[in-house]
Amino acid sequence: MESWANRSRWWIVTGYALLLIGNLVTVVGQFSAIVHSEISWTLIVDYVVGPLAALGSLWAWWWFTQLEIRTDEQRRIVRIGVVGLVIALASQCTLYVTSFASIVSNPGIVAWVLVSWSVTAVGDLVAALGFLSAIMALREPLSATAQEQDA
Repeated sequence: MESWANRSRWWIVTGYALLLIGNLVTVVGQFSAIVHSEISWTLIVDYVVGPLAALGSLWAWWWFTQLEIRTDEQRRIVRIGVVGLVIALASQCTLYVTSFASIVSNPGIVAWVLVSWSVTAVGDLVAALGFLSAIMALREPLSATAQEQDA
């Protein structure tokens, strides 16, 4: 039987790959647009925070997958931790979707911003779906046989 970590791996990794692509589009677009202006600290923080948030979530998930779950109580605790990752990604997705919706009709908006925000929103959504899949897998109680073998 597949472990709970493997069931959702493709969705989670694909979501984070899309987040990385969205952030790279932002960096390339911003740096190509600011050739004749100064780089501010706010701009630098913007470039660092998005990828760090995604990396932090991926880091947490990787450590969760290293756990060997032996009891239903441990399964419940890990499931609650993964819920936090779903909330974080769903919140980020909501932020990008509402921002996208507010600027899509602006004729002065550059195309790379729309591409970056939409790819990032899709990445957040895909990774969140992967974590939801992990939560569903973690809802299955350990079989009595598996618990007896671990005891």
